[in-house]
Amino acid sequence: MKDINEIIKKCTDGDREAWEELVQTYIKFIFKIINNKLALSHAFYMQQDVPDIAQEALESLIEDNFKRLKSFNGDCQFSTWLAVVVGRFTINYLK
Repeated sequence: MKDINEIIKKCTDGDREAWEELVQTYIKFIFKIINNKLALSHAFYMQQDVPDIAQEALESLIEDNFKRLKSFNGDCQFSTWLAVVVGRFTINYLK
């Protein structure tokens, strides 16, 4: 995989291939975070809900001209940042 900062820059510049690369690289990780948050919350959910939550979490990264994705400033690993963002999104989704 290329440098994550380079991929993020390309994504925020509108490069669809970079976005697809980012999604394909992290989609299993995103599913894992969602499943873990749902299990910890003891929420009733169906396994088929997880892809919907993942899709909405990904869409939240690109809303308002990639506002949330642009907020990644590189002061931690991208996976750590993404876990926090997706975890918070999942908690809010449950509310």
